[in-house]
Parts: sequence; structure tokens; C-alpha cells
Amino acid sequence: MARATPGGGCAGSNLNTMVLARSLKIKLVRRKTPCLALEIEQASVTGRSRSVWHFIPVHILPPRLWPDFEDTPDPEFDLSIFLPPVRNLRLFVDRMKRFARFITVRANGVGDLYLEINMETLARVRLTYHGLRARNWHQELEKKDSRAADVGAMMDLPPATEFSATVDIRRLSQLLSSQRIQPNWFVCNIVNDHLLQFVLLFENARLKYTLPASRL
Repeated sequence: MARATPGGGCAGSNLNTMVLARSLKIKLVRRKTPCLALEIEQASVTGRSRSVWHFIPVHILPPRLWPDFEDTPDPEFDLSIFLPPVRNLRLFVDRMKRFARFITVRANGVGDLYLEINMETLARVRLTYHGLRARNWHQELEKKDSRAADVGAMMDLPPATEFSATVDIRRLSQLLSSQRIQPNWFVCNIVNDHLLQFVLLFENARLKYTLPASRL
């Protein structure tokens, strides 16, 4: 197991290079220090492929420290919702971070999503989406409980409840700006007033990014 060195290498340029890559190979090598070697195959102007190399310094972690870096189990979410394209969210967040320090992400099981900021001038700006795919996990639990109790008719579920969390808008902006490659699906999991977990789903990979709620 290896951990990237903060500030080491050219991570930003690596992502820019990989956007047009045909293939990517990653291996651990030793130069002056241990490095992750990224061999990126690209098409050249002449039509022939060429290889571009990037070396990212890393620290090698001994096996006794591996348990410290295991993925922690997810908390019990109140709601999960599929987000619209990253580009649309990034445009709004980048504009609003000039006027506010925090942003509230609010959603319900019907598929309504709201991104809100409150300005110091007491004005409120809201971006709204409707008809997104969403799941209220409390409703799912009620369905399971009703089946377990062998209830003849499905119980009436309460109206969709909104769940939200307020987070640092600059940290959310960093997440949205770092995505050079568009994920297949972009999901937000909400624990009410506690945290937001963003999950970027690709064909063969999954990235998680958790933002704790800010106490205003």
C-alpha cells in the first residue's frame, strides 16, 4: 500500500492528460524515492500512439499500518438522490461561493433537489431540480417492517420528507472542479444535519467524498 505525497507530482496535469488517453498503466517504481509511474498512451497528430509518463512520489506503508486506512462503514443514510450533471452544479456553486461561505443541499424522496445559499444581505438564492431518482431510506424500512408483520395491505406512507445538510461551499466547489472525467452516475447520500456523502460511480470504479455538516 502506498500513500501519495502531498504536493508531490503533477496530479492536475495527470488528469488533463488522461482525458484523451487510450490506455493507462500504473505501477510502483523506485527512482530516488518510491513513485507511482503512470504510463499514458495517447494518439499523436500523425495518428501513431505515443506514451507519456508521469511519476508521483509516494510513501510506502508497512502492512501493520494497513488497518488504519481501511474504508470505514457507511452511516445509515436518510436519503439518497442521483444528481444532475456535474457541470451544471459546478457553474452554480462557483458563482455562489463569492457571496456565501456555506451551502445547504436539501432533497426529498420524490426527487426534488434544492441547493440554497443565504447571503449576508438576507437574500436567499436557490437552484431547484425536479424529477430526479431518489430513495427515502425511512420509507424503505417501513415497507420491510410491513412485510415482516405480514400486513395484508400496504400501509400508507407519509408524504416525502425533506432532508438536508449545510456544508462549506468552498469544499464542495473543490469536489466539483476536480472532476475532469465525467462519472456515469453521481449520487448524494444525506444524513440529516450531519453529513453529505458524494459517490462518483464509473464503470469499474467508485469514489466517495464525505463533507461534514457545518454548525452555523
